[in-house]
Amino acid sequence: MKKTIKSLLFRALPEDLYVRWAPVLLPLFNFKRLGSRCKAGRIDGEIFECITHGRSWRFVGASRVDRYIWPKGLEVAKSKMRSKYLHHDWLLPDEAIILDIGANAGEFTAAVAEQSKIVASFEPDPAVFRCLSFNLSNHPNCDLVNAAAGDENGSKRFYLANQDADSSLIEPDEFISTIDVNCVRLDDWIDKAGISQITLMKVEAEGFEPEVLKGAERALQRTQYVSVDASPERKGMDTRDDVCRMLVASGFSVQVSGYMVYAEKPRSPVR
Repeated sequence: MKKTIKSLLFRALPEDLYVRWAPVLLPLFNFKRLGSRCKAGRIDGEIFECITHGRSWRFVGASRVDRYIWPKGLEVAKSKMRSKYLHHDWLLPDEAIILDIGANAGEFTAAVAEQSKIVASFEPDPAVFRCLSFNLSNHPNCDLVNAAAGDENGSKRFYLANQDADSSLIEPDEFISTIDVNCVRLDDWIDKAGISQITLMKVEAEGFEPEVLKGAERALQRTQYVSVDASPERKGMDTRDDVCRMLVASGFSVQVSGYMVYAEKPRSPVR
């Protein structure tokens, strides 16, 4: 019901009006959430801001406002990111070193930042990166990188489809425009950053996952856990088979759940 109402409102109203009125109108159809203290609106260009109980969160894509307008909406979004990318058997140490490939506005980064020593978050879209930088400004342990991860260094064409967070280096069925973005090999990046061990590599690259892993052969040798969203975003095809093959070749044991691929390095037996 809520998704239907949201869809109708989003189609009926201009973006600015939708973002401004969503905090007022959507709770009317979800009585348990009435009374949300929320303001939302456009900040600049493509960037919107939602302020709930004094907490600000910035994002690109007007339709995403309903993720944040509810009481504890951001906390719920963060919890969903943890559930999606952290396999239930995994125990992350307090001093974890995490790579967030495809960070978007930073929900997953924010979800793991407090328990981590370092979170390196990669986001190529300049507008989304501005949101990421704002949202993680209170986390000095987060290293924010305005670049895509891939199999070669240099400039690449990037297809913008921000409304549903579907922007990609793989041309999607629908996109707004294209820009050139910086692309880095994770192998080269971790060498320059001096990172010798990686607790978790999280990858959500909208169909570009095989190229991310191809450019991370040495990085994978230093990594304990990998979680990959291999959904059918590569010309309508998923990347599960390629991702699983590459991770197994790198010494991981792999589990697949839907389009999620979870990989773990076997631990040495205790003697």
